[in-house]
Amino acid sequence: MSILSDYENLKKECEDIENEKVRIALFGQPGAGKSSLINAIIGQDIAKVGQQVDTTMQAETYEYNGLVFVDLPGYDTSNFPADKFFEQFKVEEFDLFLCVFSGKFHEEDTTFFRRLREQGKVCLFIRSKADDLWQPGKSIEELKKDIIQDVQKQLAEQVEVFFTSQRTMEGISELNERLFRSLEAVSAAKKERFARAFKARTEEHLNLKKEICKKMVTRYSGLAAANAINPIPGIDISLDIGIIYKLFSQVRDTYGLEKGQIEKLAPFLPVANNVLKYAVNEGIAALLKQYAGKQMMRGISKYVPIVGQGIAASMGFAMVKLAGNAYVEECHKLAMEIFSSK
Repeated sequence: MSILSDYENLKKECEDIENEKVRIALFGQPGAGKSSLINAIIGQDIAKVGQQVDTTMQAETYEYNGLVFVDLPGYDTSNFPADKFFEQFKVEEFDLFLCVFSGKFHEEDTTFFRRLREQGKVCLFIRSKADDLWQPGKSIEELKKDIIQDVQKQLAEQVEVFFTSQRTMEGISELNERLFRSLEAVSAAKKERFARAFKARTEEHLNLKKEICKKMVTRYSGLAAANAINPIPGIDISLDIGIIYKLFSQVRDTYGLEKGQIEKLAPFLPVANNVLKYAVNEGIAALLKQYAGKQMMRGISKYVPIVGQGIAASMGFAMVKLAGNAYVEECHKLAMEIFSSK
């Protein structure tokens, strides 16, 4: 394989993962809290809450960091009859389905679920607004048990029911973990995309994000290594900065660290200063100066046939991996500080 094809293959692999989308469909009755659930999953207000959208007439789509949520309209209605619904909304293209309900479980949802099952689709059941559960003479656990039994009776299947509250965040962490595991059978790339996008609400979630970020570092280190033997003088330096800039931006996004948030914390937390410093090209250039000796060696060795090319590739890989892993550690420390303060 040629040097150029090595670089192009690595570039395509990175781009394929970055362009991967996780498509999640939500269905259920209006007012069940689907928009609030979307916001709780990712920790961002991308879906408008409390605004009456006529989902009987259209599907509402919300996208964030590789996740695409679609609030489907009612199934088997006069507007969207059953025989056209799957084709019209390209149901086969969704990776996961969430049935969201806050009151009585409806027959239409049961029918839709059975059709999904026929196609081998994964569907999770979410009883939202769990903080509103109350009935005289019954405990919360008894009420939840009754709801589970009612759902399972209607579906004629022993399905799991998640109880969530977008007000107290009850059950959101467990739901995110289940969504992550459910993507195991779909693809590793989709599983990674979900892990990078969902809101970390436990220390275990942050550790998972750290693991994902380390994998990203290795990929981009390989990309930089392939570029290190590009024979055009000087181009590898600028591309290294571009590669690291993109990598660092993705690491921050994975941890949910936004620039404004980091700037507010910088006067009080040294680690926030470090994360902020390397968020711009000038900071990345300063970081590269720490590897100036290696960079000079790479610039010379790249023109030495065969052996020199191998040295150049190794230097490029080592440079980005060292810098990338160090930045992951800084972002992880900052995310842990933010998590611990809540």
